[in-house]
This record gives sequence, structure tokens and C-alpha cells, in this order.
Amino acid sequence: MTISLSDAYYASTDTALLGYVGEHHARTIHINGLDTDGADRYKLRIEYADGVSYEVDITGGEYLIDGSLLRSPQTVRAQIYALKTNGDNYELVKKSQIFTLKICPALESSPAPIPTYEASREIADKLMDAGIIADKTEVITDEMIRRLWEELP
Repeated sequence: MTISLSDAYYASTDTALLGYVGEHHARTIHINGLDTDGADRYKLRIEYADGVSYEVDITGGEYLIDGSLLRSPQTVRAQIYALKTNGDNYELVKKSQIFTLKICPALESSPAPIPTYEASREIADKLMDAGIIADKTEVITDEMIRRLWEELP
């Protein structure tokens, strides 16, 4: 998917498809026209029908879509922000209009669920606390998770 921003930050997309439920790192969003005077950070915000929203950093004009964004088939609202870092805070420089994207159902009736970033981090923390992994850069296997469940009280 490519999102193009005009000088006025009007966003247009080459497709409305964000992805399919169950995909993980299968698609990349390419964003053209991000460069904004005074901005040093760019974010894509996606809001779901239930009001939950995610903000993801756009690095180098791209974002690799992870499974936590493709949580259920629905139409989502999206917006791109150009921000300026000010200490620990961000100041809004520009934002696009709100545009819609689609998450389509998978062809399979029950794709394997992709854990959210938060759930994955929680498991990694538990594996480290139990001494099963040394740090969060290790690849976590099913066997490690089985060991963790056996060792938990």
C-alpha cells in the first residue's frame, strides 16, 4: 500500500486494503510526501470501530504492518501526523484528513491468532524472570513457553 500526501497533507491511497486478519509482517505501508518543515517524527494513527486506537511510528517513510493492527475484519479510520519533539512531549505540526482503510477476513475460518505487542512483551518478561531466556532478543519457541507454564505456581 502507498499513501501519498500532498503539500497540504491531503492523504490519498492506492488501495483501501490494510491487510487480512492473521497476517503478520506480510505488508508494508509506503508513505510519500512526509517531509514537513519543523517535524522530526511521523505517526500513523488507526482507530477501530470500538474506539480503540493504535499509533505507530513511521520510520523512513515506511511501516511494516504487524498482526496486532489486523485484529478483526472491519473498516478503520486512519490519520497521519507530523510531530516535533519538544523534550518528552510532541507538538503537532501537521495532520492529514481522516481516511478509511479495510481489514478483510482471512480465507481460513480460524487463522492462528497473533498476540499483540503488549501480550508478547508480557510473555518475554515472564520467560526472563523464570530464567528461561537471557534477554528479549532471543527467539521464543513453543518449548520455552511450555517450560514457563510448568514452572509457574
